[in-house]
Parts: sequence; C-alpha cells; structure tokens
Amino acid sequence: MPGPRTPIINEMKWADDQSGVVLSWLFRVILFLAVVGVILFEVGSIVVNKVTLASSAEEAAASVSITISEQNVGGRIFPDSQIYDLAVTYIEDDANGVSDARVLRRGTEIDDQGIVHVRLRRRANTLVTHLIAPLEKHTLATETGQAGTN
Repeated sequence: MPGPRTPIINEMKWADDQSGVVLSWLFRVILFLAVVGVILFEVGSIVVNKVTLASSAEEAAASVSITISEQNVGGRIFPDSQIYDLAVTYIEDDANGVSDARVLRRGTEIDDQGIVHVRLRRRANTLVTHLIAPLEKHTLATETGQAGTN
C-alpha cells in the first residue's frame, strides 16, 4: 500500500530550495576566486616592482657611469652630490621608463675603485596591501645598481 500522496506544492518548495543551494555554492566559488585573484595581483605587483626597479637601478648606474667616463678628462674626481644629480636627471627623464622611482642620496655614490652605485626606491601599486600596516613594508622596494667607469 502506497503512503500518503505529497501535494504538488511541497514538491515545488523542494525545487526552490535546490536553487538556493546552487546560488549559495556559486556565490562562494565567485568569492573564493575574487580573493585568490586579489592576492595574486598583490603578490605579482610587489614582485614586478622589485624586479623592474633592480633593472632600472642597473640602467641608471650604467648611464651615470657612461656620462662620468665621457667627462673624466685628466682624472677628474666627481663628488657624490654630482653622481646623485646625474642619477636624478636620468630617473626624471620619461624616455627612460622609470616611473615613480626616487633616487636615494645615501648609497648613490662613486667608490674609490671608480664604481658608480645608484640606489632607487619605489612603492608598488597595490589594491589592498598598502592599507594593511604589517604588510605595507613589503610594498616598498629599494634596489642598488652599480657600473664601473673604466
């Protein structure tokens, strides 16, 4: 003997409950992918900032080194302030592609062996990391480039 028949209204409620489960699951998946996407963007932005700044520091040091080599007539000695000024001129030129970088006075110098050191600092463009105090220090990259004047 079959049991009592379920009214059609209860069957329709069951179908509505299933769509709520699917929407809930879909919302969770979308939220998870958004969080993973933001994290990957943040990490990528920080890594790209550090790598490109290191390359830019090397290029700036090479440019300053070439300028010094061309101007070095008779063993002229260049003060660190002139090295700094040459590096700032290189960085501020838009044609060199170094945007938002800053030349640090400490570390931008020429040593006794004639090696030019240029120290740059730049903050990465991030969505969230710069707003979180313990992680903010990771958005700031400082790199040193060097090149010989011989």
